[in-house]
Amino acid sequence: MVLKFGRYISPADIEAQWATDNYLYSHSLMFTVDPYTFTGAQATFKLGSYWQLEVGLHGGNDMALWSPSARINGLLMARWVSKDNNNSLYGGINALGNGNYTQGHDDLQMLVATWGIKFNETLHMMTEAYYMWQYHALTGGTVINGAAQPFLEGVGPGNPIKRTEHAQGFVNYFQILTSKKDYFSIRTDFLNDPQGGRTGYATLYSSHTIGFVHYFNDYIRIRPEIRYETAWADGITPYDNGTKKDQWTLAGDLIVRF
Repeated sequence: MVLKFGRYISPADIEAQWATDNYLYSHSLMFTVDPYTFTGAQATFKLGSYWQLEVGLHGGNDMALWSPSARINGLLMARWVSKDNNNSLYGGINALGNGNYTQGHDDLQMLVATWGIKFNETLHMMTEAYYMWQYHALTGGTVINGAAQPFLEGVGPGNPIKRTEHAQGFVNYFQILTSKKDYFSIRTDFLNDPQGGRTGYATLYSSHTIGFVHYFNDYIRIRPEIRYETAWADGITPYDNGTKKDQWTLAGDLIVRF
């Protein structure tokens, strides 16, 4: 058994907060709006050679236990790995409590699953899907306080959502190894935010990213990428402070380990 106390990264997701743990420089759309961290306790049990079970209690997504907005949530996840280690399934309930948006803060409830498959020594793929919901929420999620800035004008509380607020996400990572020091990563992802509870805009989003990663050695790597993302609902313009329907991004990073 592995036991964690304190603040820990949400166990669900292909992607992680730390740059070195990700295939690409940027994150998927769905990753930007799901729970990042929990504070509480989590136990991971090994159930034989191919199964493990995770159980936990935490105070809600990105919430300190002593905050008046914290609410107790349970966590129950399971992982299976095939005998040849080429297939794996991991999923369950990442957060389950009363799900009430409280004092300007989200209390996201989340069902999530990931699937990994290794086709051969050159190709492998990771896929994730989730469903999130909560009650009495505002558009845009947790309130961003403070003065508006030129790069972020949409601050303050959003509008009340009368029905249960929900969102769905899907992402697929496909990796192609071209040498011992190089690989391509192709990411396709979708975020459905039908009431604007996650982003402030009621629309389906999609993004498509192609990145290349080169390891100069064990300590230095570079990750350039090109990305296109768009909103699908008519008349919805969530990009560039609510003025554009889509955007292109050319970006990358250089990682130096020491």
